[in-house]
Amino acid sequence: MCIRDSIYAISVCGVSHTAVFGATFLNRSIGVFTSVGWGVASDRMGASTCYTAVCYLMLVCIVLCATLHEEWQYWVLTVLLAITGTGGFSLGRSLLASLCPKEKASEIFGYAAFAGQVSGFVGPLLFSLTAQITGAPRWGFVVPFVALGLGILLLRTIDFEAKPTNDKVGSKSAQYGAIGAVGDEEHPIVCASEDESAEQADPFDPF
Repeated sequence: MCIRDSIYAISVCGVSHTAVFGATFLNRSIGVFTSVGWGVASDRMGASTCYTAVCYLMLVCIVLCATLHEEWQYWVLTVLLAITGTGGFSLGRSLLASLCPKEKASEIFGYAAFAGQVSGFVGPLLFSLTAQITGAPRWGFVVPFVALGLGILLLRTIDFEAKPTNDKVGSKSAQYGAIGAVGDEEHPIVCASEDESAEQADPFDPF
C-alpha cells in the first residue's frame, strides 16, 4: 500500500480516510506473517510454484482495483496485496539467485534493481497516459494486467531446475581433457591425468 493507492481509493472509489488508514496498518501487519508463510510454502512446494501463484493472485488484485466500488472490497484487496507483496519480493529474488552463476550474481542483481527502477517510472507513466486517453482511471489497470500476463507466459518457459554452469571452465575441460587447467587461452598449462603420469614416469626408477 502506498500513497498513490490511497489517493486512487479515496478520490476515485470513494473509500473513507479512516478505512484507508486502517487498511494500511492491516497490510503491514499481515505482511509480517505472510513473508514467513511463503518461506514455508516454498520449501514444500518449490519457489517457482509459489511465485507463479503470487503472479495469478496479482492478476486478481488488478481486477479488484479496476472494479472497486465498495469499502469491503477495499479491505479484501488490502489482504490480498499483503499476501502477494511479501511473496513477490522474497520469492522473486530467491528464483533469480538460483538462476544466475555465483560470479555474476552482483551484476545480475544490479540489472534487476535497475529494471525495478525503470518499471517504477514507466508503469505509472503508461497508467496515466491510458487513463488520460480513455478518460477513466480504471482503464489504466489494463497496462499492469497485460504486462503481468506476458510475464507469466515468460515465466512458464524458464527451467528453474537447471543448474547454472561456468561455460568458460566447461569448454576448457572438454578441450584439453585434463583434471585441471591453468594459464590463459593461448598458453594453457594442462595437468596430466594419472594414466598419462604413469606412462611418463622415469624408466630408470625401479619403483
